[in-house]
Order: sequence, then C-alpha cells, then structure tokens
Amino acid sequence: AVDADLGSTSGLDPERGVRRRRGDEEERSTSSPFGAPVSTSMQRGGRVPLAPQLDVRLLERPKTYAGAAEGWPTWKLKVESYMVSVDGRYEAAMREAAAETQNIVHAPSEYMPLSRFLFASLISLVEGVPLELISSIGEHNGFEAWRRLCADQRRRREKNQLQQVEGLLNPEFGSGVGFRAKWLAWERQLEI
Repeated sequence: AVDADLGSTSGLDPERGVRRRRGDEEERSTSSPFGAPVSTSMQRGGRVPLAPQLDVRLLERPKTYAGAAEGWPTWKLKVESYMVSVDGRYEAAMREAAAETQNIVHAPSEYMPLSRFLFASLISLVEGVPLELISSIGEHNGFEAWRRLCADQRRRREKNQLQQVEGLLNPEFGSGVGFRAKWLAWERQLEI
C-alpha cells in the first residue's frame, strides 16, 4: 500500500503489528527488544537477543509473591518467562545469578540496565519477607536480588527435606486401627 503522508510503500510488520516504511528493515535487524540499537559487539559477534520483538504490555505480569514455599516454583517460572520476554539475555543471566553462592556486587556494565529493570520488577512483585530480603540491596542490583530470593528458597527447601528425612527415620505409627494406614503412608514416602 502507498502511504500518502510518507510517500513510500509501507506494510504491516506481522511480528510487531505496526506499519513500517520501506528501509526500516535495517533498523529492525539492529535493534534490541527494548527498541534501542544493539551494541556493535553484538552485531559483530552475531549475538541476537533471544526474545522476539513484542510489546510486553500485552503479557500478564506475574502475581505478587509473599514467600509461601508452595507458590515459589510457579512464581519463579512466571517471572523468568516474563523477563525473558523482555530481553532474551535474562535467561542465562538469571540462571547464573540463581546458581551463584557469593554476593553479586556488580553486574557487568552491559548488563546494568537489565539489572536495574530486574530490580524494579522484583520490588513490585514481592511483599513481606521476600521484599525485606531484597530491599536493602544497594545500587538496585536485580541480579543480587534474584540470587537472594533463590538462595532463601533453596535453604527453606533443604530444611524441609531434612525434616522429611527425620520423619521417615523416626516414624510414629501409633497402634490400633490407624496403624496400617500410617504404615502404608510411610512406605509410600520412602518410594518418593
């Protein structure tokens, strides 16, 4: 179609859902999911953000997390998926941050905008104990905030697993009618 105002041929970009002029393809191939130009090192190295070009306002943000252990795996998955939709570099960066055992003092300079955005997102997505865990982090270090949240959940899970093992090693079956049901439940837990 010819756009009278622009005097050039334009069309609908199926990935972004916006009208574009001819010649914009070069701009698109060198822009990040945020719409900013990709660094020249990324262009030379052939690294391209993993996430598709999309408007994250169309995605549902994860719900607020208050620290319940049973809700952590689902919430973590939703946050990771949301952040990867914002920028594909979050996938590896968040995985590395979660695995880190030492404090993450500084993110590499090329990851500072990602770190700050992650921090702002996490602050708005947690409350209660998780909020207290990350509110004292300086420099809005989102990767350190993510590391702390993951480490706290890991400690809680390990403590829970230890309690489960202790319960299996010292079962209380009682006597009478409930003995058999408790015995069968204990055997089932041994198989898990």
